[in-house]
Amino acid sequence: MNKLVIIIITILIVFILSSFSIYLVHLRQCGVARKINDAAENVMEEWSTADGEVRNVDARGKTITLIVGDQPLTFFLDEGTAVTRSGEVIESSAIKVGARATVRYIQRSGNKKAGSIAVYPPAAVQVF
Repeated sequence: MNKLVIIIITILIVFILSSFSIYLVHLRQCGVARKINDAAENVMEEWSTADGEVRNVDARGKTITLIVGDQPLTFFLDEGTAVTRSGEVIESSAIKVGARATVRYIQRSGNKKAGSIAVYPPAAVQVF
């Protein structure tokens, strides 16, 4: 009886280890491991912010250009970029030229990748 229990436990352990190995192979094939690695890199990378006026929005090229000071800065958007206006989520195509925006981004491979964009109405001109 004791040998039977040992054999059953051994079979269960082998089954669990082989199932886990197959699962890891599946994750690699699906690209999930790459996404997990990208997420880990994002946590470790230093995020920066830029505040300026929207000069251009390119929906096809998935870019937004802000004028920060007197410098144009172009940011790349992807499906993970969160875009909000007044706290509500909007599509990047709804960003209007002339609006104020704050972009939270990371520098990756020489490009600025936008993580989030907060859009504000254009600054009102006061006439006295």
